[in-house]
Amino acid sequence: MNALTPLVAMSALCAAVACSSHQPASPPSDGSGATGVAGAVATGSGGQSSAGSPSGTSGGAPAGASGGRSATAGTGGSVGLGGAPSGGAPVTGGAGAPVSGSAGAGVITGGAPGAAGSGSMLATSCNITVQKSISEKIASVGIVQFTTDLAKVDSATIQFGLDTNYGLTAPVDLTEPNYRTLLLGMKTSHTYHFRVVAVSDGKTCMSADDTIDTGPGPNGLAKPTVVTNTTPDKLYGGYMVTARWGMNNGGPAMILDADGDLVWWYAVEDDVIRARFSYDGKRMWIRNTSETDGGGWVRRVTLDGLTEEKFDLTHTTHDLAVLPDGDLGLISHASNGCWEVVEFNPSTQDLRTVFNLADAHGSTMCQVNYLAYFQGDDSFFVSDYDQSTVVKISRQGELKWVLNGTKSTISGTKWTAQHGIHALGPDHLIVFSNKGESGQADSIVYELTVDETAKTATTLLRYDGGIATGFGGDVQRLDNGNLLITYSSSGVVQELGPDNTLLQSFTFPIGGTLSYMEKRRSLYDSPPPKINGI
Repeated sequence: MNALTPLVAMSALCAAVACSSHQPASPPSDGSGATGVAGAVATGSGGQSSAGSPSGTSGGAPAGASGGRSATAGTGGSVGLGGAPSGGAPVTGGAGAPVSGSAGAGVITGGAPGAAGSGSMLATSCNITVQKSISEKIASVGIVQFTTDLAKVDSATIQFGLDTNYGLTAPVDLTEPNYRTLLLGMKTSHTYHFRVVAVSDGKTCMSADDTIDTGPGPNGLAKPTVVTNTTPDKLYGGYMVTARWGMNNGGPAMILDADGDLVWWYAVEDDVIRARFSYDGKRMWIRNTSETDGGGWVRRVTLDGLTEEKFDLTHTTHDLAVLPDGDLGLISHASNGCWEVVEFNPSTQDLRTVFNLADAHGSTMCQVNYLAYFQGDDSFFVSDYDQSTVVKISRQGELKWVLNGTKSTISGTKWTAQHGIHALGPDHLIVFSNKGESGQADSIVYELTVDETAKTATTLLRYDGGIATGFGGDVQRLDNGNLLITYSSSGVVQELGPDNTLLQSFTFPIGGTLSYMEKRRSLYDSPPPKINGI
């Protein structure tokens, strides 16, 4: 299964008039195709073909065709580009007639131009040769490489999905050798269809449809129970990036799709509390909890799982923030007994201290558990659980304010303990409090604005989901206005609408706790979406 499959030569067709510079849309489910143009425009759809004018001839149904309607030959000769090919012979129109439609296999080509040559354009063929495999480390990640006889490739994508409607698109990095591209977001143990779409000088060349089979996921990761209370258009969809925290064998970092199905994972023999994409979107940063001194590390893993870099940062713990220049913000145990924010450069492996939390509240009783970065003013928002305090500091280490707790410099809040923070602006944040205002059972989410001049906070939202979370907890305002809440130790994830109604919940089975979580619209976002202010 993991060995590279033999090279598969895929013929495609491109003509000056029939090809367009935009990405072709995926074909409708009934087999309807895109419009082909030659002299005059004619449209059709996949399946069978029939003769048109007296001067045109055509064959019967192509072998393996999977369209719904018929493609008809007319007059004039050129190219018709159609919907998703799925095997079988190309359909050929007769002399002198324009032909368009979608073929069950590959392409439809017009015949030789008529005697008068009216409206004829000769097709120019191109070849795409594909090499496909499944990652040896992550059996849901496909690897596609290809070559082509096009003189140059200006842009390319790979369309893929569970059928020939595709629905997913992987951008191709033209600088990669053989245009090596990962197919991300595929469910385990499924067959996926894919095709390569390459653009050259405004002409679009598509390979024939091919398939790739994903393998099984790791043991011990049962699918969550999903309860949906709304129509799909009100949900964010996308992908959940998280980890199973506290499992006996450690990890893994993982990604789930909108159905709750596992689509990516990376196992390590340690507790995993955070997984975050690199800023360029090509690798995953993973870190362990490292509650006590001496065992901290972060790993940077390519998304095919084949290359891992491990950085032993012994005193670091609990969280990481990915910064636009490639550095990491980290939390570390400090020599004075409190914890501090540090910054790590993975290229030079330099580690510098940014801020010690004792300088914010004067105590060495600290448990710093969450770090959010806001790019708008280059600042960190830091959660100190023991002090029930959120501290804002600049990336250069300047203290901005202390929110909540006995040493708060901002009035108007009162909660006990917290983990997750989503910074929506320099003075706008959402906080996941584990114990609410007075140590109550339910965990509470607060959305707040801070007036730095008046030194006051205003609560915009107080949400009680009726769930107690002893440790962990995360929150994220999604870009469609919905709110994602992760009740870590309870294994529950809720998505709320803009009016705070519960739209969907995921409940994970007992035996492992969710760590921090963030949603992404796509697994190909670069730079990252607006998570923690980025």
